[in-house]
Amino acid sequence: MKIDKQSSYLLLNYLQMNIITFYEMFKTDKDCLDYLREHRYKGFKCPKCGNGKFWMIYSRKCMECAGCGHQEYLTAGTIFHKSRTKLIKWFYAINLITTAKKGVSALWLKDQIKVTYKTAWRILHKIREAMDNDDDDSDMFGGITEVDETYIGGKEKFKHADKRTKNTQGRNTKTKTAVFGMLNRGGDVETEVVKNVSKSTLHALIHGKIKKGSKVMSDEWRSYNGLDKHYDHGKVNHSRGNYVNGEDHTNGIENFWSLLKRGIIGIYHHVSKKWLHNYLAEFEFRYNYRKSKASLFDILLTKV
Repeated sequence: MKIDKQSSYLLLNYLQMNIITFYEMFKTDKDCLDYLREHRYKGFKCPKCGNGKFWMIYSRKCMECAGCGHQEYLTAGTIFHKSRTKLIKWFYAINLITTAKKGVSALWLKDQIKVTYKTAWRILHKIREAMDNDDDDSDMFGGITEVDETYIGGKEKFKHADKRTKNTQGRNTKTKTAVFGMLNRGGDVETEVVKNVSKSTLHALIHGKIKKGSKVMSDEWRSYNGLDKHYDHGKVNHSRGNYVNGEDHTNGIENFWSLLKRGIIGIYHHVSKKWLHNYLAEFEFRYNYRKSKASLFDILLTKV
């Protein structure tokens, strides 16, 4: 069944886009520019004269006002700006990364869109940066929020051992990178690469994101001590085999860590500390839009 362009746009509001749908919608860069115009410049009015009529100049990737001749460039201010890679290859990369549950590697992408490894790597990181730009830091968490920290990288044995106490439940960032996460139960997750997991570091992040007086769930790590001054603080003692006590648990954030680590180990194998925040943004984006009726492709194309 052949899908007309307008029907395809509507279809994206309900379904993740498969390869067949992609190639029905996007055959050339012209189709990609039409899509950008439809989603980023709907109801466009010329900023110079206010005229709503324009025509497309595809060779320049712009709309030209029919009144004053002002040109509005469709890719300006986007991740595609000044890129020499064809727009259809960018779109296909976005389709792949938003439909793959664990992401795609640059090594695999370069073969799919016929570019160099360096170009594929750059495209993926630009897409992840667009995913990161979706965050609204002013949106505070309420209700019940689970907090936890995890560690990425490193291969040393007893990687969680605390040398001072010899406690294997301790935290060691000598060769691993610490990541702190907050998951609003039933809602979004937010993560942050941190230098350490000290009380001052974690409390500052919690106070900056979680509304005072709401409920916070954590494990027994000592850096969470004192949260009860501002929050209804529930704890689970993992070292004693206590994982769930009524609504007191951190299973949600721990499940997110599992998704993250399976993706890193299975797809990327290793990520550097320098770029870890981009990979976190990618997994956050998928998780936070998991219940959306619109496709992740469609959502991301409005953010680039």
